[in-house]
Amino acid sequence: MFTMYTRNVCLRALVLVLTITGLAGLTVRTEGQTITTLVDFTNSWRYDQTGRDLGTAWRGNNYTEDSFWQGPGPGLLGFDNNTPYAPFGINTPLTISGSITSYYFRTTFSFSGPTTGMSLIATNFIDDGAVIYLNGTEVGRFRMPANQTALTYASAGPAVEGQYDVLTITNLSRLQQGANLLAVEVHQVSFDSSDIVWGMRLLSFRTTALSITNQPQSQTVTVGDPVSISVGVSGGPAFYRWFKDGAAQTSTSNSINIASAQLANAGNYFVIVTNSINSVTSMVATLTVVADTKGPEVIEAVGETNTIPGVPIINMRFSERLTAATATDTNNYVIYVGTNTTSRVAFTIDRYVFIDAPRVFFRMTDTNWIMGSNYFVVVNNVADLKGNNIDPNTRVPVSWQVVTNLTQMADAWMFYDCGNRIFCDPTFPAIYQATTNPWYGTNYVASDPTLWGVGGGIFFFDPNGQGLQCSGDNYNTRISYQDLPTLFRRTFNLPTNYGSRATFKLRYAVDDGMVLYLNGQEIHRYNMGPGPYNETSRASTTIGTNSVLCVTNVSVVVTNLLPGTNWLAAGIYQGPDPETDTIFGLEMDSITLRASPLPKDPPTNQLVLTMTRDGSDKIRLSWPSGFSSYTLQAKGDLASSSAWLQVSNQSNPFTNVLTGPPRLFRLWNGK
Repeated sequence: MFTMYTRNVCLRALVLVLTITGLAGLTVRTEGQTITTLVDFTNSWRYDQTGRDLGTAWRGNNYTEDSFWQGPGPGLLGFDNNTPYAPFGINTPLTISGSITSYYFRTTFSFSGPTTGMSLIATNFIDDGAVIYLNGTEVGRFRMPANQTALTYASAGPAVEGQYDVLTITNLSRLQQGANLLAVEVHQVSFDSSDIVWGMRLLSFRTTALSITNQPQSQTVTVGDPVSISVGVSGGPAFYRWFKDGAAQTSTSNSINIASAQLANAGNYFVIVTNSINSVTSMVATLTVVADTKGPEVIEAVGETNTIPGVPIINMRFSERLTAATATDTNNYVIYVGTNTTSRVAFTIDRYVFIDAPRVFFRMTDTNWIMGSNYFVVVNNVADLKGNNIDPNTRVPVSWQVVTNLTQMADAWMFYDCGNRIFCDPTFPAIYQATTNPWYGTNYVASDPTLWGVGGGIFFFDPNGQGLQCSGDNYNTRISYQDLPTLFRRTFNLPTNYGSRATFKLRYAVDDGMVLYLNGQEIHRYNMGPGPYNETSRASTTIGTNSVLCVTNVSVVVTNLLPGTNWLAAGIYQGPDPETDTIFGLEMDSITLRASPLPKDPPTNQLVLTMTRDGSDKIRLSWPSGFSSYTLQAKGDLASSSAWLQVSNQSNPFTNVLTGPPRLFRLWNGK
């Protein structure tokens, strides 16, 4: 770093989130609560389906059931020719008769502990109406008129077959320590009703005291950058209210997010988090937003012949959009052979386009250009849309793709194909659900290695004679069918200097769905919905007999490669429709970039920022051109605490007007 003084008129959470679905056909988001299941849909109930009028005594804890009571029978209880209650279904059939208007149900559950800050939520399947009692006292009713008797019809049926009817119980005066009684009467909507259904899931939600575990952090960003200020909170439920400079903000989550920061967003932020037990206030986080004076950067320059088939080009990718005039000016680029500046390569600029990032394509027109050889590019005066220039004399190595094959279709895998709970190994759920030693993790060690087989791909179970439709590939290892996922594992090795990032090119045969893991992290899924996945997960669709099983040319960017041994794991999932076949084979290449060597900078003691007079009102700043990517920075406030900002129109040499307030300049290499 070199510094010079002159003048110028111009001047840069740990939050526990628990999602509970299916309480009312909607999602209730709670944070840090303690949730306990007191009654589940499959719990057993005693029931009376005689149609007689039991009065009111049957609702109480001291009622003695007579011989007409049946059960206990597991939920759901009822009769329904349709199947709108998946995945539960009718487990205890009931009788349908025009003479039966009311059905009676009783069950008990145990409870212990304080009720402060607690509520009960009952999620119910009801067809058609119901009245619910807790220890003899009514706590809720659905589609039932008041003062009902055994002959009272429900006022209406459910709006949708299989809908959730949700009851929130906040008055817990009837809740007892120990055994508690739930009593429910379900009423038909008419004498010719063709179905009856009852089932309940009862959960307790307990509020816990709040405390801040991670304070919001101050940060400095550039105009246009995304910003997220967050707080970590334990306890819950938690309700958030953010403030900026004392004014309330709209965010009600544990973070306040700004998609594109502007100068007006700068300020002091804090959040107040509350629930029914207590309230906590965070520390203040200061957001500083500075003007964008940083020039564009080159992400990569790749030599290839794919973008324009058969034509040798350099595909140069930039960090942000450029002005077309500077991006396509050939005077702003020089391409050199090897690591010296004695031999240049002629080129034309084919085009400047936007794909996933701004790119400039250099069409190579020189006999000095040899595919795979070493080259570097020197870039100057290329500007972004705000007029900020790239660092003077930016040197960029030309890189070449290197393809490494990691696995072929016929390669060996370990496989686990006996997880059916009825017909195969009963330990499968434990294998699948393990978190401390997951089957897809790095260095997984099976508790019983004999449960895992070894074979070569393509693996298959194909009783319908569907046949493999991947051209050039063949079935290899026959495996057993299982309704639960079939698991596969294998390793591959990489050199210690290979790096952690690469692009995988995949080709695979899968029936029906696949989740692929690398070193314990999911990297790709096929025909699968979003996770998490368990032993009962299903593929999104069932691949039919005449469907194409082969998937080709899939690109996956990975960032977790390890030096030496790496672990691949694949779970193969059955589709939602019954079809007894399983197919798995995988071919995978890793594509990385080999960068050409760059010339070394001269010794830093030769880097001198020189100031010369340029007429009566200007100063010219310059430094040796052999140094790469040094940024010219300045600040107007000479105090040591003020920020250095890149000179937006930096160049080498740089001309500075000798008017206005003083500025301090320096050369800075942030590499």
